[in-house]
Amino acid sequence: MSEQDPPCLVMLRKLKAAIDQRMTGEGVQSVGHKGRTMEYANLNVGDMVKYYIQLWKQCPAAQAELPEMQPLDATTGTRGRPPIFMGRGYV
Repeated sequence: MSEQDPPCLVMLRKLKAAIDQRMTGEGVQSVGHKGRTMEYANLNVGDMVKYYIQLWKQCPAAQAELPEMQPLDATTGTRGRPPIFMGRGYV
């Protein structure tokens, strides 16, 4: 990291590190009492990823260095093989 880095790149590096911490469970706070536990975090990971995507698209320096993320609820491109009908088809 150098002093000439644009502010958007610095922000995206911090945001990527925060997302990675949350996804591995390191950025989550946990509280327990009498056999009950509760975990919480400041922001929803999905919202953090959406913000990352929005900033990443506007920062050419980040596009050259950081990976592009997809929304967590994005559908995948694979559908499996097409159905095979066995036997005689009825008309």
